[in-house]
This record gives sequence, C-alpha cells and structure tokens, in this order.
Amino acid sequence: IAADSVPPSPVNAAQQAIPVTVRVRLNANQMTTVERDRFLTAYARVNNAGLGIYQALRDMHTGVSSNTIHFGPQFLPWHRAFILQLERELQAQDPLVCLPYWNFNQSAPKLFTVDFMGATTVQSPMQLAPTNTLITWVTDNAPLWARRRQSFPPPIQSEAATLALGSTLNAFSAMEGDPHGSAHVQFQGPISNIGMAVRDPLFFLLHCNVDRLW
Repeated sequence: IAADSVPPSPVNAAQQAIPVTVRVRLNANQMTTVERDRFLTAYARVNNAGLGIYQALRDMHTGVSSNTIHFGPQFLPWHRAFILQLERELQAQDPLVCLPYWNFNQSAPKLFTVDFMGATTVQSPMQLAPTNTLITWVTDNAPLWARRRQSFPPPIQSEAATLALGSTLNAFSAMEGDPHGSAHVQFQGPISNIGMAVRDPLFFLLHCNVDRLW
C-alpha cells in the first residue's frame, strides 16, 4: 500500500507481535528521521557489507535475465514480486519497516542527502555521512560510490500522464520506457544500466514508485 497523504499511525505492541500484516509504504522524501533510520538500518543488514541476501537478489536481475523480465507484459508483475521479496527481507530485520518509494515526479531534497540515499552532483560521486549505515554497502565486491547526476537528464513523464495510459498491454510497455526508464537515467552509474542497476540501493525505491503507479 502506498499513500502520500496518509500519515503513519503509531504501531502498538499487539501489532508488533503480528509477524505479517499490512504496512503503509511511505514517500521516502516525507519520512521522519526515525522512519528513515530504521529503514536504512534494516537495508544495511540485508546487504551485510556484501555478504547478505541482497547479493542473491541482485543476481536475479542481471543482463542474462534482462530479456526475460523486461520488454513485455511480464515487466510490471515480475518487479512487483521482486520488490516484495526485498521488503520481506527488510521486515525480517525490523517488522515495522516498509520499502519506501522515490516519487520521481516530485522534488526529493530529503532523499538525496548524505544521511539517506547519498548527496549527488554532476561533478563528483555520491557522498554518504559516516553515520549512514549504507556506508558499508557492497555489491559485486564493489562499494557504493558510483552514482552521479546526469548533466542533461531526460524529462520524466508526469504522474497524470502515466495514469492516463490505462491498463492495456501497450500501456504497460510504454510505462517501462517512460517514466521507469527515464527515472533510471537521471543518474550516471550502475542505476542507469539494466544489468547492473540493482547494485544501487536506490533501485528498489525507484521500482517501489513504479509499482505504486501501476
């Protein structure tokens, strides 16, 4: 479930005791500091400096599999199941955490900071604060430093235009190109390459928004 306008409600002890229940997926740019830090802590544990389950998830989304999971009606449902798997791994670390979404149709100044998904510019690789738990992030034996802003990123189709596509198979294919593809190539680095995109933890926040739009 995703909602921009629904504020998170307090979770009582009885709800915390339920192993599987509905959580609200939050707009990452609107998360409180506590919500953000709980999510980042769980995310870092799933990665475990390259030794965690995250590497196996990354290996499911490679150049070898790209033609099977992209470029057709399977794109949206496959990625829905994919991000749900990651979300379940996060909740195994912290039952109160949900995968947030990057609403790429809106400005997200609180998301692209050293304390969250990294401060990014055109001139230099992304920067993380030493206290950010993602500082230990590793995939494919490589640390997380490669993302930069594109000099001239393509425009991303508006949310209203995406929703107006409807529910035909042609609409699903169009959505894969824009806004999905356009959001990926707002940056340089692995996130802009199908075979390497999952190396960047931003991948799942991007796809969480694609899933919300669907």
